[in-house]
Amino acid sequence: MSTHSAKESARLQKALSWLNVGIFISYIGLWLIAAFQGLLWRADFTAFYTAGLMVRSGAAAQLYDYVLQTSYQQQLLQGRSFLGGLLPYNYPPHLALLMAPFSFVPLPVAFGLWTLLQIVLLLWLVHSLRRIAIDWRVVERRALIFAVLALPMLLRTFLLGALSLFATVMFLRFYLALKTGHHEQGGLWLALVSVKPQLLPVPALMLLVGRHWRVLLAAAAVGLLIVSVVGLGVGWLRWGEFAAVLSRSASAGNTLGIYPETMYNLKGSLVSLFPGWPESTINRIAWGAFLVSLLCVAGLWRRGLHPQSPEFELRLAITFLLGMLFAPHFNPQDGLLLVLPALWVYIYLRQQVRARDVFGILMLLAPAVFLISEFTIGGAMGVRMPTLAMALLLIWSCVSLWQTKARVIL
Repeated sequence: MSTHSAKESARLQKALSWLNVGIFISYIGLWLIAAFQGLLWRADFTAFYTAGLMVRSGAAAQLYDYVLQTSYQQQLLQGRSFLGGLLPYNYPPHLALLMAPFSFVPLPVAFGLWTLLQIVLLLWLVHSLRRIAIDWRVVERRALIFAVLALPMLLRTFLLGALSLFATVMFLRFYLALKTGHHEQGGLWLALVSVKPQLLPVPALMLLVGRHWRVLLAAAAVGLLIVSVVGLGVGWLRWGEFAAVLSRSASAGNTLGIYPETMYNLKGSLVSLFPGWPESTINRIAWGAFLVSLLCVAGLWRRGLHPQSPEFELRLAITFLLGMLFAPHFNPQDGLLLVLPALWVYIYLRQQVRARDVFGILMLLAPAVFLISEFTIGGAMGVRMPTLAMALLLIWSCVSLWQTKARVIL
């Protein structure tokens, strides 16, 4: 790229970065408006709080009893109610244990405390991104951070009190641990993602096929500790009941707080594109695609994990994109995880000095495009814009990996 073109690209990136700053500031305003209008009860956090309240009040043995959950939640909301009368708690039992202390204060206060924790997580995410981009140009580093802050999924995460930001930070720390050879830390970060267990199969398979045993053993040790604490705290049977909940919710549609048409994955696109198809048919296709994606992940890592390899980030991006696009459930707030494969592809392109400016500009444009599409076309195309972005990024990554391998062969 010529010097003139590089300067023009830098100016454009700077302008788009400031646009993203403005978007992020607007998110702060929107969150405050929702808080002042008393709308924050319509959130995932309400289900977390309900579970914590049940544990604290001695009803842990009935944690996954939806009738009792409804009773607790409707008393909590004092006349307000979710669609169907309940936003069920479909999460693992150790999260309910962690939520019990929050139930000592009223729901609005608890949500405020939870938001403070989310802010700490956001600062941790920004710190980690700065650490990764320490050797980048200032314009690149700012562009990365401002693009992340402007993603609509971040606003959704804060409005819902969701776990998506936590999962994003844990996976980023997992990546850094792999890169620096801190295997035990990598296992710890991965095990903590168990609060959203649907995100674990793909990275766990990657480690298993890649024979990264120390990370797996560390994760298993932390997992065993979690299982034991839950068994002693709320009863060993909670794990079997949670497995039954997962089985029911895996194929649920528009019930149990699960709405496939809003999801950023293959299942969500199928529901939108083919509304007349039976739910059972869509579930079979979605699960079949998920199994195929697992085979692809296994193929990617069959020769082992080599974190210092130039194409490690590219393979990691493909792995996570496969897991996201073909996961049985991938809610809109979980789209925040798109930060990770986009970052890894950019790191790869910087190493190769290929199309990094073009890709960087696309990253900067993504938040505004996602935001505008959400309020205009929504799911009218049948494929939501973040889903399309993930699909295109997956194709780009696969082509880049193929080209890299072809150059090595030649």
